[in-house]
Amino acid sequence: MTSTAQYNQEACLVAVPSVPPPQDHVLWSFFNAMFCNHCCLGFVALVYSIKARDRKVLGDVEGARHYASKAKTCNIIVSVLIGISILISLIVIITQFAMIVAVISH
Repeated sequence: MTSTAQYNQEACLVAVPSVPPPQDHVLWSFFNAMFCNHCCLGFVALVYSIKARDRKVLGDVEGARHYASKAKTCNIIVSVLIGISILISLIVIITQFAMIVAVISH
């Protein structure tokens, strides 16, 4: 007993817009956590970056975007604070050097 069934084989193409995955900023966060850990914000940024990468691997694009945004914000704050700290340190060093040169020259 053989049955002959005919199957309708039509191709159906579905257009899915390709959304690029969000950046997780892991390298920037790692650098800030290791070298510029101002008020532990570098470590917080690293945690958010790892959470964003985990969400991206699981396919949760919105969750990844949320955590990546928090990691980026923490990284920007750390970078600005470190830049201001370096600038203040340079100003203090230059003024102290100028004062030493003035004392020695008298």
